[in-house]
Amino acid sequence: MRLIGYYNELGYEIVDIDNNNILYTAGNSPHDSQVVAGREDSLPLNLLKEYCIITLDNMIEDHKAENLGVEYKEFDNPAF
Repeated sequence: MRLIGYYNELGYEIVDIDNNNILYTAGNSPHDSQVVAGREDSLPLNLLKEYCIITLDNMIEDHKAENLGVEYKEFDNPAF
């Protein structure tokens, strides 16, 4: 299993690239999973990236998977 994290202004997701399976998705909101990008209470991009890194590291440990890092990505059809 090889995991990668993708993030952007809408949120972030952790993907098992071996089978293109999204294992975890989080939207951009300090309160819940609703998308609030661009609103006053939305989270900044650097914080979303940090959350993506932390979540990826935790999932790597849990699944004993290979860590492929994180990268910025525009989502074609975000699950957020």
